[in-house]
Amino acid sequence: MSDMAYDTEQLRQGGRVSRQASQVADTAGQTVNGTLVSAGAFGDVGPAGALANVLDQAKAEHAKGATAASVNTDVSGQRADVTADAGDTLTATTTRAAQNGVSQSVANGMV
Repeated sequence: MSDMAYDTEQLRQGGRVSRQASQVADTAGQTVNGTLVSAGAFGDVGPAGALANVLDQAKAEHAKGATAASVNTDVSGQRADVTADAGDTLTATTTRAAQNGVSQSVANGMV
């Protein structure tokens, strides 16, 4: 009787990719959040302050989005790992059940 199994490594690889994406998003969010927007960059004109303010608000929204992406992809990576672990446990359990007791007796009787 062959073992019952499936490939959980693909789930784990997806989890690794998700956690890497999480780290990239976190770094991007920190970089954007740490950037200063000053009116002086737009010259000595009246609307410079308003433009800097709008850009600062946009920067804050981008930083929040990067943080959310970081958290969401990290959670996806964790879920992939949990699912892979559960699959490995299920494979081991069902293989043991198939090789023992009544299941094995039936299989042997069919040969």
